[in-house]
Amino acid sequence: MSAGPTSPTAPLSRRLARAIPEPGPGRVLYAATFVSTVGTGLYFTSSALFFVACVGLSAASVGLGLTLGGVIGLLAGLPVGRLADRQDPRTLYVVSLLCEGAAMLALVFVHTFWAFAVTTTIAGLAATSTNVARGPLIRAAAPDGATVLRAHLRSVANLGITVGGTVGGVVIAINRPSLYPLLVIGNALSFVLCALLAARLPATSRSTAQKEAARSGPLRAVRDLPYLALTGITAVMMLQYPVLSLALPLWITQHTSLPHWLVAVTLPVNTLMVAALQVRFARGVNDNRSAARLMPRAGTAFLAGFALIAVIGRIPAWLGALLLVAAVVLYTVGEILQGTASYELSLNLAPPEAQGEYLGVYTTGTQLGRVVSASVVTYLCLDLGSTGWVLLGLLMLGAALPTARFTRHAEETRKQPPPLVGPTTA
Repeated sequence: MSAGPTSPTAPLSRRLARAIPEPGPGRVLYAATFVSTVGTGLYFTSSALFFVACVGLSAASVGLGLTLGGVIGLLAGLPVGRLADRQDPRTLYVVSLLCEGAAMLALVFVHTFWAFAVTTTIAGLAATSTNVARGPLIRAAAPDGATVLRAHLRSVANLGITVGGTVGGVVIAINRPSLYPLLVIGNALSFVLCALLAARLPATSRSTAQKEAARSGPLRAVRDLPYLALTGITAVMMLQYPVLSLALPLWITQHTSLPHWLVAVTLPVNTLMVAALQVRFARGVNDNRSAARLMPRAGTAFLAGFALIAVIGRIPAWLGALLLVAAVVLYTVGEILQGTASYELSLNLAPPEAQGEYLGVYTTGTQLGRVVSASVVTYLCLDLGSTGWVLLGLLMLGAALPTARFTRHAEETRKQPPPLVGPTTA
């Protein structure tokens, strides 16, 4: 019997199947990530305008309050990580999401600086807890493919932020400040819906040996020098975080003769590339050594991209526009490589019986990099100009170069940990 004709939609179906995780816990995390990042897009697009136009704060007060919230939020990383080693991380994740949603909803009723600062601090603490608890959940959902699953989640996160940001942009274009609180409420609801989805994940139990290891003895992660070194490398690499959202738009509009509408091109290029390439890049990483090799490549891509940005104000506008797109492409390649490498190393080098504690330290380090990134990037790229762009690239490449050496050192100091008891029925 001859085979029937192949459906023209079959290749598309196969591509879609590869674009999302297999049915199970990974797909639940995928859906939850999309929901929460749609809310993030709504909030990021409108938050500054909401705080100034609706809450009545000055721009300086908004910056100070958000900085306080971010810095104090760092304090939650280590204690929450140790708690995640003793308790079910799913419960911790759900509770943290609900706290984030409550804090976000409370912002609608805030009218003074100190109420704003307290609320953003609570939100920062909850966000840190969410990030710490999420790592063990990803590992439990995909024990043999956590890097690929993390790539799926980063890809869909970019999609969600784009969707939410587009909706937020439309609301802002309407130019009715009375609508801004609806975007903040939308973000709060996204946390609640994400928590409801996360509650469907299977519980992850811990062995008695793991619980005892988590309760006893001094903190291991803060004494693990190779792991701390890798965390420090990632913290330096996180200095690139505000380049697309802060430094590059101001560079284009204030230091070049390029059309200002080109600012709107940079983020879609970045988002589409991450969505298309993140999973593909992650599939080539199968151990710590291959992950470590990606970090210097990321530093090289960042340096090349920043060097192009440094010269776009000194050449004809048409050539500057082409180099700008090339720079964003190089920057995005660096972002993908760095994200893949840092996630693989942070998770694989964390002993399973102390995974939460280690990820708490790692999250604290990376968040610290984000907190200081705006000030560092503003000084280097906008105050120092072209030279500062190159210096930023050299700083990141220099930090990335010893990654392989520290990874080898970390592997040599590891002992065989007790096995993790896998998912149980909730």
